[in-house]
Amino acid sequence: MTWTTAITTLLSNHRQSQNSAQPLTLTRQQILSLLHYSAPPNSTDWQVEASRALDELQAQGEILAGMGKRYCIASPTVVALSQDNTTSLRFQGDRAYLPLVHQALKTGQAKEEVLLRPQISGFNRIQDALQNVGVRFLEISDSLQGLPCPRKPIVLQSPLEENPFVAYMGIDHYVPKPLKNQMERWQPRSSHSAQKLMAESLLRLPTGEYLWLSNGQFYELEPEAAVFAMFAQDLAAENPLPIEWDENCGRVNLQGIILPGVYARWLWRLSEPDPERYRTRLVPAAHRPFVKEAFTRLGCELV
Repeated sequence: MTWTTAITTLLSNHRQSQNSAQPLTLTRQQILSLLHYSAPPNSTDWQVEASRALDELQAQGEILAGMGKRYCIASPTVVALSQDNTTSLRFQGDRAYLPLVHQALKTGQAKEEVLLRPQISGFNRIQDALQNVGVRFLEISDSLQGLPCPRKPIVLQSPLEENPFVAYMGIDHYVPKPLKNQMERWQPRSSHSAQKLMAESLLRLPTGEYLWLSNGQFYELEPEAAVFAMFAQDLAAENPLPIEWDENCGRVNLQGIILPGVYARWLWRLSEPDPERYRTRLVPAAHRPFVKEAFTRLGCELV
């Protein structure tokens, strides 16, 4: 069993006691503690591999991440390439629904298979069958218009009571510098240089949590809001984030890049992994215009 399979199974099996239809939320540490029983004997780097799988599943849209490094399995979803192409579908999210999906679509496949070959024909008939078991059915070609544009945080929780520069050492500040990749745009800030922060600034604690500075107050951000804020600041500074893109073979290199979750899930549906390169996707020719438009919407520059 791979780590990605172990994590999706773990998060799908842990349900709320009062409502079994809802999965539980677990912290990263809780997940790693439970995965300890699946680790190979005498393995020394299994936590690194499991943590990488956790990040990869988040990028794929299989799991959702919240504040405090808490994770939950995503809602069950079946995706079609188009209304005219429903012979091969992809399932993602809560695996507790996967056997029901196979039954509803009369696939005749093993209940663990996520690439579905339905015996029911027609987009509307498949959609009705999935709705009856509480599963969403999406078409990729329409989903681009639902992708939100980069934005700075709007809904903020109560400000922090303590100045984080007093409580933490090693705080990073997101600075969109020309020709720098996303990782290089995070600059260390000391308590002495905190006075020079812009009126609205995105910060990252050494523990991985994100903060937003606004009107002299610090607010904790959910990861998705923080990632959208990164791209919004790129646009405001007129320094687009460069993305390595090979037009001829549709290869997009996302190493060191954190995309908003909704964009990452959308991209993963339109592409396949490059078996020779980590965090690199291969986009079929028919999907490349959609992918290029999505990166344009984020304000990125394909290079």
